[in-house]
Amino acid sequence: MAWGMGRCTLLLKGFEVCVFMLLAIGCFSIVLYSHKHFALLATGTCMLVRAAFYQVFVGRVACLLWAGTTMPVSSGL
Repeated sequence: MAWGMGRCTLLLKGFEVCVFMLLAIGCFSIVLYSHKHFALLATGTCMLVRAAFYQVFVGRVACLLWAGTTMPVSSGL
């Protein structure tokens, strides 16, 4: 990879970010009723960020990115 990281490092970092975001979403659920609107906005934002990180570091998009950098190019039989 261009960053000097391997697949396993990126995969583990992606899982770490996803776990952290899920913990943050869980903490947002323990909010006073007066701040419920802000907690809902923060939860939605964290869910979108988590989905993006998952796709880039763990999901199908990551497989496509890694496949382009690690698999040899076909010789065009």
